[in-house]
Amino acid sequence: MLAQEAVPAPGDIVSLGKAMFFDPNLSANGTQSCATCHAQEVGFTGPDATVNAGGAVYQGVIPNRIGNRKPSASAYAGDSPELYFEETEGAWFGGMFWDGRATGWTLHDPLAEQAQGPYLNPLEQAIANAQVLCVKVKQSNYAGLFEQVWGAGSLDCAKDTNGVYEKIGRSVAAY
Repeated sequence: MLAQEAVPAPGDIVSLGKAMFFDPNLSANGTQSCATCHAQEVGFTGPDATVNAGGAVYQGVIPNRIGNRKPSASAYAGDSPELYFEETEGAWFGGMFWDGRATGWTLHDPLAEQAQGPYLNPLEQAIANAQVLCVKVKQSNYAGLFEQVWGAGSLDCAKDTNGVYEKIGRSVAAY
């Protein structure tokens, strides 16, 4: 987020992130939300205890396409620092995944980067690209809240797809 941009009100951005987190329309076929694989009733992890116990993965929105990681608990994940190597310890710290999926090096927030990933992953929510995701948010019933949080014109998908995609990640991470 650029320094001159307004900082969203905490309650509003959390409400926006929650709306996105539970919105199945933010998937390729409108059948899977973030909450499908990060179920609130089981600590925001996979909803099937048998699958979770085996360390297995879940099916994405496209039949017979299986995700490439078990859904981790999404609660309490917001304070991870950017991925860094600690010389004195000789080890890596921070980030959100061992495979470097969300280092924090782009948005300076590993959780916001993680929140962006499943939408465009062809094995998860399978949206074709950030432009399509942006349009889906623009057509949602919470589009007004998005602009309330991020400012008038903040959902201009044609002008600033990357900026909207960043704000989507930051909003979901806030929830």
